[in-house]
Amino acid sequence: MTLNFEDVRRLLEEKLREMEKEYSPEEIDFEGVEQYGEWDSIDGSFRTMRDYLRWASEICKSSVIAAVDGGQINPDRTLYPPVGLVQSVAFVNFHNGRYERLSEVELVIPEDEYTRFEELTSLKRFLLECRMIKNVMESFGNENLYILYDGSLIASFLGELSSEIRREYLRNLNEILKLSEELRVPLVGYVDLSYARDLLNEIEMIRGERIRGFDAKVIRERLKNWGDCTPVFVAKREITGSYEKKICYTYFLKSKRVPPSRIEFPFWMKDMKREVVNIVLSQCILGGGGYPYALESADKLAHIGRKDRERFKTMVMKYLSASPSFKSESKSLRRR
Repeated sequence: MTLNFEDVRRLLEEKLREMEKEYSPEEIDFEGVEQYGEWDSIDGSFRTMRDYLRWASEICKSSVIAAVDGGQINPDRTLYPPVGLVQSVAFVNFHNGRYERLSEVELVIPEDEYTRFEELTSLKRFLLECRMIKNVMESFGNENLYILYDGSLIASFLGELSSEIRREYLRNLNEILKLSEELRVPLVGYVDLSYARDLLNEIEMIRGERIRGFDAKVIRERLKNWGDCTPVFVAKREITGSYEKKICYTYFLKSKRVPPSRIEFPFWMKDMKREVVNIVLSQCILGGGGYPYALESADKLAHIGRKDRERFKTMVMKYLSASPSFKSESKSLRRR
């Protein structure tokens, strides 16, 4: 049976009418919200792609820009013992023809009584990424270094985890935030498409009424041109009360076709907004597809493809004498 596209069209039209009834950007008052700096625009005139590339190269030429990402293979429940793997990578671009690629891997072997394999593997990956961030900060921190991290620095999901794992996440987060401030190395969490509501939640507290939508949608019309950005706001989610350092965020427009992107950074960087936004924008240009070049490069290095996963499973079975379950063997034979 095929989709009833007439019903789909009707539902989409209803949703559009519903969205049009929501608050327009002009109705949102930001008075009373903790903020630093102004709504501002980028300096410069851009007519051709060459203008953008020239600007991006100028922004990056005296900076070292690193990106950290990770990959994981969850412990295989069809093997005994179940064994997984995590890796972290860093791509470091000195913008003078020199690159550094760093990587580290660890096995994940849950204890017999621990069954939440995915939770444990994600934690191990995050710990390895934090270790890589610290390594990059300490190794290249005296070279006008910026570190980009693919994702949010606000770990809202921690409330769903066990208390022991939550403590480990917070301990490592606090360590990299503290080291960033001590070494004065900017650390930036990049969220390409954000559905966060930090700003709207704060406005709701002030106004005492519900505002539908999410931050990026509400501020979209106030960011008119490429490179426009909001003031710096301070995250006030419940989880940030466990942080030793405040986390700030700002939104910036990298394309009129999509909602603004979001970057997050430690509070000590609040007066560096324009500088940091320009770094990220320049990376988006150099990447060619609108995604920061350094993060794109780190993602390619960190990705664990199907062939690598199959080879890893074969090695686990060979070296650890891991045995597949009868169920998995049966499925494998029947599907050939």
